[in-house]
Amino acid sequence: MRGGDKYQSKPRQRKAIPKESKKRKREHIYYSKGCKELEAETRELNNGKIYCFFSGDEIKGFVVWHHLLGRTGDYYTDKGLLVPCDNDTHLRYHRSTYDQLIKETWYKTFLSRLIAKSSKAYQKELNKQQKSLEIE
Repeated sequence: MRGGDKYQSKPRQRKAIPKESKKRKREHIYYSKGCKELEAETRELNNGKIYCFFSGDEIKGFVVWHHLLGRTGDYYTDKGLLVPCDNDTHLRYHRSTYDQLIKETWYKTFLSRLIAKSSKAYQKELNKQQKSLEIE
C-alpha cells in the first residue's frame, strides 16, 4: 500500500536527451555520404584539386563544407547549396564582424562567386551587411 511504512518508491530512471533526433541522424548519414560524393565530383572536374569558395585558394587536406542558406530543413542536405572551403577561412568568415570581413582580401571575390551560385544567399549576405551598418 502506498504511503505505508514498508512502501519504497522506485527511483526515477533518467534518460539522457539525445544529441540528435532520429530524423536528424538519418539526414546526417545522407549528408555525410553526399559530401563525400560532392568532393569526389569536384575533384574530378578540377584535375584532382579542390578550391576554397571563400578565398579561391587550393585546399590542402581536409575539406569543410559551408551551407550557403543554413543547416535547417532541406538546406542541410541540398548539394547545390554546399560549397567547399578551407577550415581557417570558414571559421574567420563565421567569427568575424562585417567590418573585419570587408578588410579581408578574399571577401569581394567571395561575393562575386556567391551571387553566381545563389542569389538568395547573396541577398542574405547583403542583409547581414545592412544590419551591421544600422547598428553603427
